[in-house]
Amino acid sequence: MSTQGTGKIILAAWIVGAGLLLLAGALAIPFSASFGYDTRVVDMPLLWLFAGLFGLCSVFLLLPLLIRKTLQSGFRDQTTTRFSWLLWMILITGLLARLAMLFTLPLMEDDYQRYLWDGAVTANGYNPWQTAPLDVFRGASGDPGLERLAEQSGLVLERVNHPALRTIYPPVAQLAFALAYSLKPFSLTAWRLLALCCELVTLALLLVLLNKTRQSRLWVALYWWNPLIIKELINSGHMEVILVPLLLGALLAAMHKARFLVVFLLALAAGVKIWPGLLLPLFLRPFWATRKKLVLPLLIFTGLLFLMALPVVWAGFDQSSGFVAYSEYWKTNSALTPLLETLLQYLFSLFTPATPDSLTIVRTARLLIMLVLATLALLVAVRPPRDNRDLAGKTLFVCAVMFLLSPAQLPWYSIWFLPLVMISPLSGLLLLVPLLQFYYLSFYFFAHAFSVFYTNIIAWLIWIPVWTALAFDFRKIQTLWRGGGNSRPQEKTS
Repeated sequence: MSTQGTGKIILAAWIVGAGLLLLAGALAIPFSASFGYDTRVVDMPLLWLFAGLFGLCSVFLLLPLLIRKTLQSGFRDQTTTRFSWLLWMILITGLLARLAMLFTLPLMEDDYQRYLWDGAVTANGYNPWQTAPLDVFRGASGDPGLERLAEQSGLVLERVNHPALRTIYPPVAQLAFALAYSLKPFSLTAWRLLALCCELVTLALLLVLLNKTRQSRLWVALYWWNPLIIKELINSGHMEVILVPLLLGALLAAMHKARFLVVFLLALAAGVKIWPGLLLPLFLRPFWATRKKLVLPLLIFTGLLFLMALPVVWAGFDQSSGFVAYSEYWKTNSALTPLLETLLQYLFSLFTPATPDSLTIVRTARLLIMLVLATLALLVAVRPPRDNRDLAGKTLFVCAVMFLLSPAQLPWYSIWFLPLVMISPLSGLLLLVPLLQFYYLSFYFFAHAFSVFYTNIIAWLIWIPVWTALAFDFRKIQTLWRGGGNSRPQEKTS
C-alpha cells in the first residue's frame, strides 16, 4: 500500500476513534441516577460531570484538524449519487448518540418542565402568557380548567423553574410545546422525540448547505458530533432545537433569493427567539436596489410579528412577565456585561450629580448592546455577499456576535451559531464548546456557598481564552464581515 493510502487510513481511523469516544460518552450518561431531582445539589458528583463533559468537548476540538488533514490527503467523501463510508459512519454514530439520550435523566437542567406545562396550557386553548404557574399551583388562577391541568400534570407544575414568572417563550415555541403535549401529555420523551425530528431536519439542511457552499460533507461532523449540542438538545431538551432548522431554512431560501420564503421562515424563527429578526437586512440584501420588491416581504414579516405579539401584549407587561424579568435581570455566565455595567456606573458617577440606581445601569447597558447589535447587523449587510459561502459566513458573524454580546451566555445559547461554524471553524468559537462546560462547575461553587469565586474568577477562565483566540482570528473575522473571500479554499465535490 502506498504511503498516501496509509495516511488516508490513519486519518480516517482517528476520526472513527473520535466518533466512538463520543458515542461511549453518550452511552455513559444513562447511568446518572446521582443527578436525580430529589438529590441535593451538594451531594451530586458535579466535579466528575464537569470533567467528563470538558474531556469529551476537548476531544471534539481535534475534529477540524482531522477533517482538514483527511481532505488534504485526497479523501473523496462523496460522489453525486452516494455518501462515503466515513460520512455514513459520522451520520450513524451521531444518531446513535442522540438515541442514547432519549431516556436519560436530564443533567442539571429543568427548563423542559416549563415547556411541558406551557404545552398543556396552549394545547387546551389558554393564553400561556396570562397566568404564572405559581398562581395555578396555589389554586389562585380562578380558572377551573387550569386547576384540572395542574392535577393532571403530576410533578411537572411543581417543578417549573421561576414559577412566579409568566412564560417568556414566544408563540412558535408554544406551538411546538403544544405539539409535544398532543403526542403524549406532560411527557419529556414526547418532547425529546420532537426534538430528534428537528435534529434530523437540521442534519438534512446542513448537508444541503455544504453542497451549496461547495464544501466537503465531512464538515457536518462539527455539528452532528458536537457533545455540547447532543447534551443540550436531547438530554437537556432545550428549545433551541426548534430554532436551528428555521434559521437554516431561511438561509437556504436567501441563497435561492426566495424573498417570501425568507420572511416567512425568519418570522417563525423570531417566534422562537426574538433576535433572528437581525438577519432580515442581510437575507433581503439582493433586493435593496429594487425597493418595490422589498415592500411586500417587509409587510408580511411585520404582519406575522404583529400577529404573534398580540397574545403576549394582551397578557400585559409587569414584574411577573418573563419578558420583563429577562430583559432587566437575566445575566448568566457573562464577563463582558458586568464589565460594561461597572464602566457605566463609573461614567455616570463622573458626569451626573447623583449615582443612578442599579436598574438604570442595567437598562442602559442592555440598550447599548441592542444598538451595537442592530448597527452591526445593518453594516454586515451593506456589502452584498459574492456567493453562497459569503452569505453563510456573514450569517455566522451575526449569530456569533449576538451570542458573544448577550448578557446571558448559557451553553445551549451557543447553538445559535454552532451549526454554521463548519463554514469557518474559527478557533475562538470552537473553544467555547469545552469552555462553556465550566457553567456546570458553577453548580458546585454555588452549592458550597462560594459563588463569588465562580463569578469573579472562573467566568474569566471562559472568556479570556475565547477573546484572545478571536483576536488571533481577526483576519478571518474580517472575511466574514466584509465577504468577498473565504477562510479556507473551496472544496469542490467529486
